[in-house]
Parts: sequence; C-alpha cells; structure tokens
Amino acid sequence: AFYLFETFGFPFELTKEILLENEVDIDDKEFYKLYDEHKMKSKSGKNNNNDLFTFDVDLNEFVGYEQVNSLTKIYHIEKYKDNYIIFPEKNPFYFEAGGQISDQGIIISQDKSTEVIDVYQTANGATGLIVNNDNFTVDQEVKLEVNKSFRSGVSKSHTAAHIVHTALRSILGDHVSQAGSNVTPGKFRFDFSHTEKVNAAELDEIFSLSNNAIFNDYDVNTEIMNIDEAKDQGALAFFGDKYDDDVRVVNIGDFSKELCGGTHVHNSNDVGLIVLLQESSIGSNLRRVEMLSGKYAYEFLLNAYKSYKSVADILQVSEENVSSKLQKQLETLEKYEEKINNFRNLELSNLINSIEDNFETINKFNVYVDEISLETPNELRNFALQLINETKVDIVVLYASINGKNSIVGATKNNISLDISIIITEISKLYGGGASKDTDLSIGGGPNNFDTSQALDLAKELILKES
Repeated sequence: AFYLFETFGFPFELTKEILLENEVDIDDKEFYKLYDEHKMKSKSGKNNNNDLFTFDVDLNEFVGYEQVNSLTKIYHIEKYKDNYIIFPEKNPFYFEAGGQISDQGIIISQDKSTEVIDVYQTANGATGLIVNNDNFTVDQEVKLEVNKSFRSGVSKSHTAAHIVHTALRSILGDHVSQAGSNVTPGKFRFDFSHTEKVNAAELDEIFSLSNNAIFNDYDVNTEIMNIDEAKDQGALAFFGDKYDDDVRVVNIGDFSKELCGGTHVHNSNDVGLIVLLQESSIGSNLRRVEMLSGKYAYEFLLNAYKSYKSVADILQVSEENVSSKLQKQLETLEKYEEKINNFRNLELSNLINSIEDNFETINKFNVYVDEISLETPNELRNFALQLINETKVDIVVLYASINGKNSIVGATKNNISLDISIIITEISKLYGGGASKDTDLSIGGGPNNFDTSQALDLAKELILKES
C-alpha cells in the first residue's frame, strides 16, 4: 500500500477499500509509520539539514487561528547555517502542512523589523521562525506580524479547496478521494482519484456548484471533537494526514465538513470567486484541477472579459453575439481557403506542365534545379515529389525563400542510385544549416544569406560528380 502511495500517488484509502473487498487485511499502523518516515525525509530534504528536526526544543503555542499578530517572548534560539531559528512562546505563523504553504511576515523589535525567511518545525512540533541576523536574544520581547494579505489569500484558497472537494464528490461520485493539494495565495491545485477525464459538462457543474456555495454565505466555523464522532458525522479527511484522537473539524455551513488544521475564511462569500484554469491527468486514475480564488480569480475574469470585448469590437458585434459571428467568419474563411487552395493547385499544375519539357540532362539523367516561389516548406516538399512522380524528371533540387528562411529540398526517382542528401547537405552548409539524411528525399536550409544562383550551380556540379 505504501509503495503504491509513494511511487504512484495512489490513495491509501482506495487501496484499503480494494483489499477489504477481497478479504485481505492491511496494517494501518505500519503504513502510517512508513508515511511518517517519508514525511520526515521530505522535510529534511527541503531544509537540507537533518539536525534541524532533532533540536531539543519545548513546544510553543500556535495562536494563528485567532490572530495574525502576537506580542510574545523568545524562549529558544538555534544557529542554522548562516541563519538563526527564533522560537517564540506564542506563534501566529502557520507552518506548511496539509497542502497549505507557510505564512510570511516580520518580527519587530525596538522599532526594527526583520523578515521571516521561512517557518519550520522540529520533530516534536515546536515551530521556529528563520531569520538572517543574530539581533535577538532569549527572553527578548518581540512583536510577530503575519502578512495579512498573504494569509488572507491563502485562507481563501484553502476554503475554496474544501468547497471544490465537496463539489467533485457531489458531481463525480463518492469514490473521489483527495490525493494531494497545494494552497497558495489566490491559486490552488487539487489532486483526486478518478478513473477518467472530467468532461466539460461535468466541469461546468462542479464549478457552478462551487461558486453557488460561495454565494450562499455559508458560515465557516471550526470545532474540536473525537475523530470517531467526526467520521460518524461524515467529515472528510485530507490526503496523507495522520490524526490524533481529538481532531479539528472545519464546517462550511451544511455544505462541507472536513478534518483540517489549516487556516480559513469566516464566511464562504469571503472566497469571492473560483475560476478553473485547467483539468489534467497526473497518473493512472489520478486527476488534477488548478484554480484561482479571490482577487486573482476576479483579475483573471476581468482580463478575459477585456479580451472578449476587444474581439467583439473587432467583429463589430455585441459581446453576446461574438460566438455566432466568429462561427460565420470561420465558415467564410474556410470557403475562401478552399478557393485559394484550388487556385493554387491549378497554378502548381500549370507550373509542372511548363517544367515537363524544361529540364536539362546531366549524365543521362533528367535534372531540374531551380528557385521557386512557394508558401510553406511542406508545399515545397510536395511539389518536389510531384515532379518526381508525375514527370520525366529523375533528379530535382529546389530552393525557396519561405517567411524569410532559406528552404532547400532534393528528391530522386526510386531507381536512381544517387544519394540526394549528400547534395542537399552541402548546399545547406552554404546557408549555415544542415539537411535530413534520407537518400531519395532530403530537406535542408539555413539561416544565413548566400547567393542563390551560386548555390544552385553547386547543386548541378555535385549531381554531375555524384551520379
């Protein structure tokens, strides 16, 4: 079970459910033991210093649920590389957990502010604040200030993640289980178990339900209760968390109930908006949705509206008629493109007819070497093949300047022993480029300027030499 989780991100609860259905026992304690070891290794890797988590530090009090500022004393300091870890008695800074990133902010002492570089925890759960100077002493009184805007953005995203979790289960089914998350100010991602791509209609339902939950002004409150009682009440557990006997439950009205230690808004309406950026696969039976919340969602929609309004102005229609007008324009464009292609094909056919008897003979081979005006490299390639397949030409070398780039193609009939790639490679070198190595169809070119007539003369000389 742990191998599936660690290697493929497969949720433990799903593995457990499948095994129980097949009457196979599973050792929960062993899984969580391995998971704890895995989590500690991840933390150590992040800090690149295992000693950070073995500091013998008494626990401090987290007061960040109730406040973002704290007047407190420093009770312990540790040197960490070129920085220092300050341990305050009352700490309002949230430490990264449950997908939510750590808080940002400052420490104020004697009217001087020091930036908190990061927030860390020791193995026993004491929270320290990383600073880059040694201006602090034990028993010193300091004021801790969490960045309110940063915390607010993160809290909106975290509450939004809970709302989306419930919406996913409501629309896709109860089999949906969280498989990871990342919660940052204004942007969050949510990974979940699901066997197939979420289609457009389902996504519309999910985000309609999510935003309706926001607009319904649900109060967001927390309560501490026994974990069995919480589960009996239908509380959902976030991925990978191991819970004590007493747990913190976050309720969003009667819409959502989850076990969670993160920070949240006070009312669902505080989230503002949720906007879907994309839905994608991250592995077998695992999907990911990436979303915006709050002002970031608003700014995204505002920019989208400005772009939409700009298109409406260009098309000279109202916003609600943009789609139908675009459809008509595309249909008209397709008709014109068809006419242009037909005309172009006729033009190329006439060109081939004019070349039919306009080649020269080199070593008994019918050879056509010329500069030609074509629109795309693919058109140049196809024209060369058409000459080989539909005319008496045995060897063809064509040059075209396409969108300011030098393009060269060479082709031969199947019964010709000449390796055309040798010739196209040599010509391409004149332009500072190279060519493909196919013996009967080679495409090349280069970025540099060179006299085209000299390049084509070289092609004829090489055909004479190689054939």
